[in-house]
Amino acid sequence: LATEPKILRQSYALHIPYAILEQTRLLLEEFDALIDDETFDAHVGLRVQVPAERAERFVQAVRDLTAGKVTPQPQATPRESEPRR
Repeated sequence: LATEPKILRQSYALHIPYAILEQTRLLLEEFDALIDDETFDAHVGLRVQVPAERAERFVQAVRDLTAGKVTPQPQATPRESEPRR
């Protein structure tokens, strides 16, 4: 039985406007991010895990998407997780 290597991931929290929720979901997919939690208030709150080697590019991509208005906030030290299936 073959096993896949675990992936080191960085957790982030971000709050985005509803108007860019779909674009943000596409971005998360592009970065192979996992969504841990979503909250829906005045903005959409997301807790996500991004592969650690792509974390800096992810932060910049969110900043680019939101014209610098949203910067994902790191939540903990990177941790290993199972690969996405």
